[in-house]
Amino acid sequence: MRSPGTLALVEEAMSAAWQELDRQLPGVRSAEEVHAVIVLGGVPGWIHLTVWPTEDNVAKIPACAVHELSHNVRYANVAWNPMTVTVGEQVIAEGLAEAFVRELHGDEAVGPWTKTLHGEELVRAEQIIADAVGLAGMQNLTPYVHGDETTLRMGGQPVGLPHGAGYAVGLAWVDRHLAVTGLTASESTVLPATEILRNAGIATQ
Repeated sequence: MRSPGTLALVEEAMSAAWQELDRQLPGVRSAEEVHAVIVLGGVPGWIHLTVWPTEDNVAKIPACAVHELSHNVRYANVAWNPMTVTVGEQVIAEGLAEAFVRELHGDEAVGPWTKTLHGEELVRAEQIIADAVGLAGMQNLTPYVHGDETTLRMGGQPVGLPHGAGYAVGLAWVDRHLAVTGLTASESTVLPATEILRNAGIATQ
């Protein structure tokens, strides 16, 4: 994607390929376009981005990369163990990453999943997640970070949370921590999750 015009070449090739399939297989169905952006930055030294190359998604790549850099730096300095990682750690990590994006690129660059919960719905989500902050094990993270819809698709047990609730709650908690301490998101990147949770008024025991 570095070379100018690469995206246009991909679009041209895909369009021609689809026209040929449609010509030879009239009425054939294609997979639904999900317009997805999938990014992973938990492995120090690597940021992995998988993007459906729409104009909107391509425009999101810089902010997504910044979000993942936050994870990358955090887990080069904070131990992450799939057996012992807690819901609290993961939710705070997502909140820190979104706050870091906002710090560098403004509120408009923050992921839409952080802005979906308001009022009583946010309070309810916070309570459900707060009750589980000490729950350990990577297998337990999805319901509390990604919500019921994704959990059900992955064959897990839902806990009553809307899509992406952990991101919205994580950012809300990080914002409280930032307000109390006067620290920036950058300065908070490698702080223990328990410290940030306490600053946000969330019990960790």
